[in-house]
Amino acid sequence: MDINTLTELLSTISSNVISIKDTKNFSTKLNNIINSYKQNPSNIIFITDFDYTITKRYNYQKNLTLNSSYRFYDESLIGGDQNKIIEIQNQLCNEYMKYETDNTYDKKIREKKVHEFYSKSLDVYINPKFTRNSIGKMLTKFKDKFELRKYTKELFEFLIKLNVPIIIVSGGVKEVIVDLLKTCIKNFEQYLSEKKIIIIGNELYFEEGKGCIGHSTNVIYAFNKSNFVKETIKNNFPQVKNVIVMGDHLNDFDSVQDLDINKNDIIGIGFVNIKPEIINDESKKDIIKKNVDEYNNVYDVNLIGDTDFNFVIKLLEKFT
Repeated sequence: MDINTLTELLSTISSNVISIKDTKNFSTKLNNIINSYKQNPSNIIFITDFDYTITKRYNYQKNLTLNSSYRFYDESLIGGDQNKIIEIQNQLCNEYMKYETDNTYDKKIREKKVHEFYSKSLDVYINPKFTRNSIGKMLTKFKDKFELRKYTKELFEFLIKLNVPIIIVSGGVKEVIVDLLKTCIKNFEQYLSEKKIIIIGNELYFEEGKGCIGHSTNVIYAFNKSNFVKETIKNNFPQVKNVIVMGDHLNDFDSVQDLDINKNDIIGIGFVNIKPEIINDESKKDIIKKNVDEYNNVYDVNLIGDTDFNFVIKLLEKFT
């Protein structure tokens, strides 16, 4: 894709929802990856976060802040005290969230505290009445609190058509991710069995007659995704030379940092989840610019305003 083609593509997207720090460099990288794909489709892999990347963060029509794949549990559906669960979850957020979001803390302290945060958050689900089937019922009750980005189905189906494997790496709950996506994407479970889609997430362990008995101890969170991604690619796609990676967190890009792949062969797409109504708010201009600048220093292209996958699909169309 030459610079003129990219400029033409960008002109079809509203200028206030996309930011590219270096258009020429992005065009060069994209062109190289497209050529690599045409030489051999198995050269490329698509890696993405889930919460607030595949899903949206806000529902603007209903003025709702949407849930992550950790906030699905409704104990009242299995005869428990839902208010107590919410209280525990809120206490954990109040105690630990600062370590996940504030990079001024020492790195080792952050990693230790965030690991505790995720492990204790998963402990909440250990309950003899909570079964694997309970997740679907809970998601049905909370259906207004989860929203996949527009064109999620089209994005996944287009990647499958291109024979580009998809790795979803998330600090969220794997079973919740599966249940949310299988309602949207036809043959989703078949794609999982064929490893056209691989989900790396925190798993819950269920046993017949005993409900949820535990969870994966080697928990996944924003700072350690690269370990899991590297191992997954090594075991399943060792031939990969090029990567497209998506995320809404600055650390999501680090999920590919340990791969033996040149940075010029990696394209990062960031999602800056700012409420659309404040994008043109002059009083928020400096704050928004600072936020976008931080993302521009990490990702090649950033989509602003909790938008859809239209631009990503248009980029992928160039592979054909």
